[in-house]
Amino acid sequence: WSSFVFQGHAEGLNISVIRAICNQALEGRWPDKVLLLDVPPEVSIERILRNPAKKTRYDLKGPDFFRRVRDGYLAEAKRHKDVFIVVNGNQPPEKVFQDVWAQLAPLFGISAI
Repeated sequence: WSSFVFQGHAEGLNISVIRAICNQALEGRWPDKVLLLDVPPEVSIERILRNPAKKTRYDLKGPDFFRRVRDGYLAEAKRHKDVFIVVNGNQPPEKVFQDVWAQLAPLFGISAI
C-alpha cells in the first residue's frame, strides 16, 4: 500500500499503473489486513525532528508531502474498509497500544486485555 500512497497519492504517479505493477510483483497476493496508525502531519514532523539521525529522503520533503501521504492512506483505507484497520496514533502510547490490541486480538483468536 505504501507504493500507492507515496508514489501515487503523494508524488502524483498513475495509481492504476502502480496497482498493475504491484499486482504482478505480488502475484495477486495482497495483505489481508493493514494497520494504519493515523497521525496528523504536524505530529509526524515533530516526531521525526526528535530523532534526526533516522531521517529518510521522504522525511525531508516537508509538510505538504506529509499531508498528501496521510490523505492518501486515509483514501485507501476508505476505499478498502475490509482491509484497513485505522487507529488514532495521536494519543498516548499506552492508549494506542490498547486500541491496536483491541483491533488485532480478535483476528488471532486472542482475548482482549
